[in-house]
Amino acid sequence: WRELYNLIDGLVLDQIIVCPDSHYHEEESELFVSMAQDLKKFYEQMSRGVTFSNPHHIESWQVHQSLKKFVGEDTSENYNLSNWDDAFDNNPNSWQDHIHIRANIKKYPEEIARRRLSKAKYMEIMREHFQGLPDKDNFNFDDEVKVWQAAIANSMLQLYSDYIKEYIEMCLKIKPFDPMWFLNSPVITELAEQILHFFEERGVTDKIEQLKKMKEFLYSKYFFNTPYVLISSLFNAGISRKFVYNARKEPKSGDYYDVQIISHLLPYCDAMLIDNETRAILTEAPINLERKFKTRLFSMSKKEEFIEYLYELKRQMPSEINRAVIEVYGELHTPSKKS
Repeated sequence: WRELYNLIDGLVLDQIIVCPDSHYHEEESELFVSMAQDLKKFYEQMSRGVTFSNPHHIESWQVHQSLKKFVGEDTSENYNLSNWDDAFDNNPNSWQDHIHIRANIKKYPEEIARRRLSKAKYMEIMREHFQGLPDKDNFNFDDEVKVWQAAIANSMLQLYSDYIKEYIEMCLKIKPFDPMWFLNSPVITELAEQILHFFEERGVTDKIEQLKKMKEFLYSKYFFNTPYVLISSLFNAGISRKFVYNARKEPKSGDYYDVQIISHLLPYCDAMLIDNETRAILTEAPINLERKFKTRLFSMSKKEEFIEYLYELKRQMPSEINRAVIEVYGELHTPSKKS
């Protein structure tokens, strides 16, 4: 671990790699109260100010591409995942500043409790889902993927329907007006509004027709193949398969954030270091996310390969760039010597 830490830290300081932090790093670490500050210090040190965008921003850009495919404006089967501002708050390919300033925003206990409740609800949903799965002789992986893809569409439609219902009830004074309701409404409703606005811009002015178009889109192959939807569904189907084949007895609480992190961030990473079981799930056929998204996946069972991968990046650094880094930033650390 010490060698790995020193190697990654050195590569970050040398401007060879970036290790962005994210909304998820902050949220998950805050659930471990005794370790929260140490974890925060670690991921902020490694990220050096490079941060992934809010996951809803990432979803918005990906869904916009899917919508253009749905209406025929984009005939490519591939997604453009190379624009840095689709997934980052600042350019990860530019030179990093020597000093970074962050403000700590107070998190209220109610917010932490809400996250714990969301994790517990996820565990309950997964446990119920596992119990309803067929035995291994009747389990079909492709069908399981479709179940999870449809579940994401179902969730968006249900949340948006609930949102509109409450809004109408307040307008009709059936329920008292609550300004905080607008601030606390599910963020996914903004994505639904984005989809409706997309169709309105293309001449669908009738609200009922917009809703029909949205429903048609959400159950189409175009939405199902949206990267975050596809990865999330493949990952969850892989977890289901583990259960069916008795490699899992219970869902794991860590899956709650693992699925979100992988599904939103993996397409924008050259490599990720994850736990052994997650890597096994994501590299098994037909999931094989390394091949689908050209992202190298490492875990501690592949530690030597990961270390060699990092040393190879070090060896590929041109000497003139190394001299420029030292000239601009100074000798901040002892560079790795392996050759």
